[in-house]
Amino acid sequence: MLFNGSKGGSIYSALALESAMNKQEELKIEAYEIVSNLLVIKWNDGQESYISFPTLREACPCAFCVVDVKDAHGNIHVMVSQTRTEASYQLIEITNVGHYALQPKWGDKHYTGIYRYELLRALGDKG
Repeated sequence: MLFNGSKGGSIYSALALESAMNKQEELKIEAYEIVSNLLVIKWNDGQESYISFPTLREACPCAFCVVDVKDAHGNIHVMVSQTRTEASYQLIEITNVGHYALQPKWGDKHYTGIYRYELLRALGDKG
């Protein structure tokens, strides 16, 4: 029931409407596939993301790939902790992690990165 200005239950109806409007639909992947050197994702809101393998690999969120370094001034810098090779950008396999992430396996045998859907969507929105 929508807010109609009457005294009986109108505040509760308005709160329920506001709650429903503020609630965002959960981000989910309907389908994904590898096309050439791209990860193509179809999202539940109808959008599609196209993420290149180099973009995906450089954004690996695992502790092995990303190291936070604090300088003398207290500033934190994110550094890549390993040298990449051609095999680092060859996607061998990709698997689901629950209902919230994907986990790629790369040609250099790296597989510890777990990419949450929000990260994948942001990567796709950049390109």
